[in-house]
Amino acid sequence: MSSLSLDEVKRRHVELVLLAVRWNKMQAAELLAVDRRSLYRMVQRWDLVKRVATAEDVPELERLGFLVELSEGVAIVRFASSDGGSSSRVVVGAKHARGGHP
Repeated sequence: MSSLSLDEVKRRHVELVLLAVRWNKMQAAELLAVDRRSLYRMVQRWDLVKRVATAEDVPELERLGFLVELSEGVAIVRFASSDGGSSSRVVVGAKHARGGHP
C-alpha cells in the first residue's frame, strides 16, 4: 500500500466527485458539502484537469458509494439526490466524450 498525504487523499476525493458529476461544480460542491468558491479554489490549487471518468476510475468511484455501470465503454454513475429521493444519473466515458461533452 502506498503512503498518501492527507492533501493527496483530499485531492483525489474531490477529483472523483467531479468525475462522477461530469464536472458539474454545483452538484460536486453539494456532494462535498462545500461552497462553490471553495471548490473552485481546490481545483486551482491542485491543478485538476477536466476529463471524463475511465474504467480505471470505477473501483474508486464505487468505494465512494457511487453506483457505476459499464456498458460498451461508457460508465453510468448514479448517486442519491440531496433530498434523499430519486437518484441522479450521469453518463460519462468514451462515447459521451466523442459528442463533445467531457
